[in-house]
Amino acid sequence: MKKLILFFIASFFLGTTLCYGWSCKTHTFIAQQAGMKNPEYACIPDEVRHENYNLMIQFHYHSAAPDAVVTPEYIQRYSVRTANVREEGKSDTISIKIPHKSGVLYWKILDLYNRMNEKDLKEYRYNYYLMSIAHFIGDLSQPLHNYPYNKKLAGDGKVYESHGIWSADKHGEFDYALDAAYPLSKEDMDYLLKKISIINIKSSDDMSREVANIANSSIALANTCFKEKRGMSRKEAIGQVAMSVSLLKAVLHKKQH
Repeated sequence: MKKLILFFIASFFLGTTLCYGWSCKTHTFIAQQAGMKNPEYACIPDEVRHENYNLMIQFHYHSAAPDAVVTPEYIQRYSVRTANVREEGKSDTISIKIPHKSGVLYWKILDLYNRMNEKDLKEYRYNYYLMSIAHFIGDLSQPLHNYPYNKKLAGDGKVYESHGIWSADKHGEFDYALDAAYPLSKEDMDYLLKKISIINIKSSDDMSREVANIANSSIALANTCFKEKRGMSRKEAIGQVAMSVSLLKAVLHKKQH
């Protein structure tokens, strides 16, 4: 029970920062292309996860069912709940935050976005949230961070064994899909720039819709690769990365204006 309490304490204090998604090279590349100062800081949440991996990993993914359609309403169903835990033999309780067991990536991005836009936010807090949201927006476009994993329950409470086993086997390949290509060739950079879109984020509702759009693109590509029993092509990976760049650009643009 003592270990359980320590686990939940870590959830309470560290839940806002944080499992691998794209590699550190790709997370850095996304942040750099979006115009983030110190883009390498986008890698930090993957390092922090080692503090309590089994908990923090849940902020990096959402195991959507293969036929899931993500909407703003869908996102709110997979969030963080508060519970009171009592250590055996003691009367005091600890209030802790527990993420949904299928992962809360979408919700966490919105939570960070809302925190970044609080009134009178201190600069150091903004930078802390920015570091985190940059990472999670990157995770969002990695298809297998939106897909069943191994024999674990998906968001709809079902196990998709064949999808999950394939996903677990291919996960590392997807994470490092672009590493051998850096620095990108002129042709690849031209393709990336062509795929980057201008997004105007004015509210949390706008952000929610954009998160849903990228999630659905990721699920669709994961389904295609699963059916064809293959990994992503370089162009497919670049197209996904461009979606994260576009959204992170919009987040940065809102702060500047």
